[in-house]
Amino acid sequence: PGSGTGGSNANGRRQTSNGLRIEGILGIAEKTSSILNSTNRGGDSSSLVPIDAIQEFNSSYNPKAEYGFRDGSVVNLGIKSGTNRLHGTAYAFGRNAGATDAANAFTGKVTPAFLEQFGGFAGGRIIRDKLFWFAGYEGIRDENGATSTTTAPTSVAGAGVGNSIVDTCRSLGAAAINPLSAQLAGLNPSTCVVSPASDTVENVFPYFDSQSTTFFQSAQSNLPLNNGLFKGDYSLNEHNHISGFFYQSKSLSRNLSGDNLLPIYYTGGVNFARQESGSWTWTPGSNWVNDLRMGLVYNRNQTVAGDVDRPAGDPWPSGYNMPTGVTNPLYGGLPTIQINAFKGSVGANANSSAGGVQGNFNLLESLSYLRGNHNIKFGFEYIKQIANRARFQNAVGTIVFTTLDTFLRGSPNNAKIAFGNAIGHKIFFGAVR
Repeated sequence: PGSGTGGSNANGRRQTSNGLRIEGILGIAEKTSSILNSTNRGGDSSSLVPIDAIQEFNSSYNPKAEYGFRDGSVVNLGIKSGTNRLHGTAYAFGRNAGATDAANAFTGKVTPAFLEQFGGFAGGRIIRDKLFWFAGYEGIRDENGATSTTTAPTSVAGAGVGNSIVDTCRSLGAAAINPLSAQLAGLNPSTCVVSPASDTVENVFPYFDSQSTTFFQSAQSNLPLNNGLFKGDYSLNEHNHISGFFYQSKSLSRNLSGDNLLPIYYTGGVNFARQESGSWTWTPGSNWVNDLRMGLVYNRNQTVAGDVDRPAGDPWPSGYNMPTGVTNPLYGGLPTIQINAFKGSVGANANSSAGGVQGNFNLLESLSYLRGNHNIKFGFEYIKQIANRARFQNAVGTIVFTTLDTFLRGSPNNAKIAFGNAIGHKIFFGAVR
């Protein structure tokens, strides 16, 4: 069972109906079922608890009342602890299609498929039979590509009016060419010559020296992902055990669609996830066990354009010499420019957002009592959930032209831009029996 993006469905419910508890602590994301071990764009993991760090797990599809409000499945993960003896593991896996795969028959190049997954974990004692530690790290380096075709205006003569920038320029004449359009296309209106982009020549379209408007584009995604964790255990005496757990993950997912004409117009997902938790287990007698746990699980994520560090109004090549009036550094990048006669576009599809702290504080208390043939368990759980998000899609703007002719004339069919306060703040409180 799986949804194709790394999640799972249970009891006929959506993934958001599932719950993942690590060391007993529940982490709830705004849209997905979990903050940790969640997925990112294209199915990549935005955070990943390494398998070698897991001591045990169980999955319940009809959970007991103590697991509360999730009507899908509940998965519990227990993390390894240190022991009196030093122990550890190290590993590395890899694949490189460039070394093993044949070239694509149409492009003459190997489609990227690259993976490195590596890490190491170790645990031991600080004080024999008393104080123990366990720590580790896992990194993933991943690049995948898919060959597709898209269309764009050509940069040389021969493809005809409406397909070639040169031919269309000659048809219109220098007086009809809009200066901003010429600047963005790297076009000299006087000579109708297009130059490749350089420090002095701006060309936001790829320099495409073919008489065909169709070309192969490698739609790529890559993922640097870093995960680290630490767990400490302290046996105060035979009746009291204290444990603390820390986990942190950072990732950057980059996705380039087949219709993004230049690699710089990718969409990037930046994710930072963390869990800080602790527990105290008290066994006052052979028939009583008290377990107290509390923790904070949260993440910060942001969707950014690949050229977010290029303010539209700054000089080329640090900007686009395009005075859009947008000065907020969060809204950097080229407005999306689409010519309806072609599939390809420039700009990162005006897709950007920022997430503040999203997650929850979790406090659990449970008391188990064994009497004869009966086991009685009762307690409570308190969750405070926080979700902050700012969505500013299309804050850089979108400009649509009907044909190459209207683009060079500077006559858009339509244009739009978002404005106003993009900041959203939501706080949820919940109690679970």
